[in-house]
Amino acid sequence: MGLIVLPPRVRMRVFAASLLAGALALFSCGSPTRAPVDGSARVPRKGPPGSVQHVLLVTVDGLLPETYEHPDSHGLRVPTLRWLVAHGASSDGALSVFPSVTYPSHTSMITGVFPGTHGITSNRSFDPLEDDLEGWRWYAEDIKRDPIWKIAERAGYPVGLVHWPVSVGAGVTWLVPEYWRAKNDNDRKLLRAVSTPGLLESVAADHPDFWSRYSPPDVKDDALTDIATHLLATGKPTLLQLHLVQVDGAQHHFGLWSPEAIAAIEDDDRQLARIFQQLEVSGLSKDASVIVASDHGFMNAATTVRPGVLLREAGLVTLNAAGRVAGWKATMVVNSGQAYVYVRDPADSATRDSLSARSSRPS
Repeated sequence: MGLIVLPPRVRMRVFAASLLAGALALFSCGSPTRAPVDGSARVPRKGPPGSVQHVLLVTVDGLLPETYEHPDSHGLRVPTLRWLVAHGASSDGALSVFPSVTYPSHTSMITGVFPGTHGITSNRSFDPLEDDLEGWRWYAEDIKRDPIWKIAERAGYPVGLVHWPVSVGAGVTWLVPEYWRAKNDNDRKLLRAVSTPGLLESVAADHPDFWSRYSPPDVKDDALTDIATHLLATGKPTLLQLHLVQVDGAQHHFGLWSPEAIAAIEDDDRQLARIFQQLEVSGLSKDASVIVASDHGFMNAATTVRPGVLLREAGLVTLNAAGRVAGWKATMVVNSGQAYVYVRDPADSATRDSLSARSSRPS
């Protein structure tokens, strides 16, 4: 995973794997106040004179350090990333967590603890009978440790979350969570219902083509940047977290360094430039700290493995006449090349022995 921290006139601070430690110093002053969830008029708290007043965390999902360390190797046109590396601090590879996938990684960034502690141990929900309609771990209430946004809001600092994983229901001043259900136009209605009232409509008023680029789960990063720059212009959050997703999607579907992946990287470079331009226009650049990070890396793979077939062949999963799971003794939660195996009954030694025997069998 990549990490860049930079200073134009913008000050950069490396929060690395745990953003929590640096943020605690920023958000620890003064008595707690509660922000209105609708983002209505309030006076943001300010830190001591000369301190950082605004923190921006932008994650480019799946961005490899090679993208900004050696952009010429792939003919990348990434002037913003080049400038950031030249004028700030960068890493040639920060360690992710296990499993190194989007939701556990993002939640570790903003809690400072491993997935086993914060509770978001996979992207997908635990769903052995496949009743959850391919649900993901979307809901903030499932995080077992206080995320940085809760610490900030509790101290009276307004927070904006834009397409951030595991943020549905987060009690922040401005919220547009990553969320989908129907995978059709009804998801736009759903997002308006779970986001800060009126926020998406205000963004659409500024960008007439916004809804054509914002149709969860197929959202475009320029639409997400529309939301982030709108918040910088109108709300000036103390903490803004933005999750960009196109690089990850292109690399999943077309592979590393494919023309589609390169186009997505270059587009996100343009989105980063828009953010820095808005910081300047909004008068925030002198006292802002910006972190550009990724959550995991990528490897090309030529083979798809479907471990659930092995469970069915071993009689540990049974299907009904329609081919749906009707019962299970063991199940898996798959995380893009990694998987957890669960045994339904911890005392079921026969199932455990069967799994152990199959896992040790030569391939």
